[in-house]
Amino acid sequence: MPHSTYLPEKMGSASVTPGGSFEAGSFQEFTLTYTAGYFGIDDTGSLKIVHRFASDMGKPQFDKPDAANYVTAEATNGAVLHIEYDMKR
Repeated sequence: MPHSTYLPEKMGSASVTPGGSFEAGSFQEFTLTYTAGYFGIDDTGSLKIVHRFASDMGKPQFDKPDAANYVTAEATNGAVLHIEYDMKR
């Protein structure tokens, strides 16, 4: 269900790959792809990704690519991105 019904054909979209079922407690790698819509994202805008609080997911970290729970973000237009994790914002 969309968050808003305002001009849905002009809004962005998101997808997660791979799809399917996964064994609980297993380590997996996912790619979330967000495609901005007609309006784009403002220069001071943001994209907030949330997950269920009650989970066994590890705390995301951004400094050690070979360690567990590594997260990275990139923009296809070369924009400089700031990523952070806030458990309860």
